Amino acid sequence: MYAKINAYLDPSGLLFGHSNKRETSKYDMEGGDIDESGYYSSSYGSGSEGDSAPLRFIIIRHGERVDVTYGGGWTQRAFDQSGRYYPFDSNMPPSLPHRANWLDYDIDTPLTVKGLAQSWNVGNVLARYNLPVTACYSSPAFRSIQTADRILEGMGRKGHVALRLELGLFECTSWYARSPINFMSDNELINGGFNIDTNYSSQMNSLRLLENEYQYYDRSKETMKKIIKLHRNTGGTILFVAHAPSLEVLTRHLMNGQPRPERLAELA
Repeated sequence: MYAKINAYLDPSGLLFGHSNKRETSKYDMEGGDIDESGYYSSSYGSGSEGDSAPLRFIIIRHGERVDVTYGGGWTQRAFDQSGRYYPFDSNMPPSLPHRANWLDYDIDTPLTVKGLAQSWNVGNVLARYNLPVTACYSSPAFRSIQTADRILEGMGRKGHVALRLELGLFECTSWYARSPINFMSDNELINGGFNIDTNYSSQMNSLRLLENEYQYYDRSKETMKKIIKLHRNTGGTILFVAHAPSLEVLTRHLMNGQPRPERLAELA
């Protein structure tokens, strides 16, 4: 993640995308007419976009995760029967916040030490480009929350920008059909040292169980539209921290591109 970040940064001011500039995507599907979710049923914003303040989006996936590094069921090695955590490798996080059921870490996995360092380094690079984040939205997945927290810390913005947990930024729910995920509560995260915006209400109140990839695109589009509307008058640099497919599903409609569900498996 750190090695690639400079490739996405443009000192002239364009970082991943602006809400007031729409271009035809070179990735549009030739002759494609698939629109199963009503993807173009409404525009990405509301009102006159010409009157909107400039918005810059930084969209980043989470860092290296423990379960991918050490395999499924890693919690059986790292926790005793009473739920006490014992890291078994130097790349394991030295500590983890308390949560109602420690077994939930098996699916709602944390970052490795390397993943935490990656995230801080990304924030440090962004700070050197003088891109002060004015708002930060994170998927409720713990790995995304940790990544967002460390990015803001690396930028020197952790105490200034609280994390807004947005349910609409989570991955496609059908990918978790066999293992439902339980997210940590605001109180658990705050007790774990995270700066959570408790006044923020998620733009999506619930997720459709077993949504397909077209519905995932549509839900992401609606989430992005609502967040753009929140910041349309003030502008600024908005940080999104979520998952590997997020850059695709959150921005595809902004470029007038059609959903490409066949690409998501490659990204994930």
